[in-house]
Amino acid sequence: MDRKILIIDDNHSFIDALKYMLRDLPLVFESAFRFQEAYNKISQNGRFFDQSVVELILEFETALKSYEAAKETLLKEPKKKNPSAEEETQKKMDELIMPEFPSIQSNLFQDDGYSLVIVEYDTEVSVKGMQFIRDLVENGKGWKYADFILTTNRFNELKSTGDSLGLVVLEKPLKSPQLVAVIQEKIRAMDDLQARVVSLMERFHREEPQEKKKSPSPKKAVSNPAQDKLRKKPVKDKAEEKKTAARKTTKK
Repeated sequence: MDRKILIIDDNHSFIDALKYMLRDLPLVFESAFRFQEAYNKISQNGRFFDQSVVELILEFETALKSYEAAKETLLKEPKKKNPSAEEETQKKMDELIMPEFPSIQSNLFQDDGYSLVIVEYDTEVSVKGMQFIRDLVENGKGWKYADFILTTNRFNELKSTGDSLGLVVLEKPLKSPQLVAVIQEKIRAMDDLQARVVSLMERFHREEPQEKKKSPSPKKAVSNPAQDKLRKKPVKDKAEEKKTAARKTTKK
């Protein structure tokens, strides 16, 4: 599936150059020339991952690993002839509780959502790209700094801040190999995360069973006296037939 990328920049030529650099990657591009336009698109389309649900599933994965490790440790304990020691081991086994897979009420993956946002730092005078990213991350919609790439002419000024936040900062003019390598790595990380989540969902999550359709019960045969006579004669009639046949044989 192609990843959806939003490019925020007021320079049409730069947007076209970015698309050309990334032409060989499985990406679908959208663009915005102002931060408000970008915010509207992001609000409408959302993020590819439902981050809050992903985090619940990853917490479940961590708890499951702890449970399985504790269980394996107890199973590997040497058998002891001391009954009290055996009871203690069994008690520990009984106290282990397997974590429950989280209840999922929403669609985890949104096909129309953005996987990545490329933001130019100096698109607008009043709001800088770093502040736009910070606002999105802090508004509780599930965005992370890792979901953004910041492009700028002030690389030396912003690089350390980006590193501390986990935000990729690239210096303009962009170098095609560097940009492609960064985005390939991000796509690979998203694919790996998606595979982990889907694997856990397939292993533990079960949809509610649909109500089974009741198959019609077989119809009971209705007795029809007239047809019964044709199919089967009474026993006494068969006896009379035998006597009649015997008389005919005797006369001959």
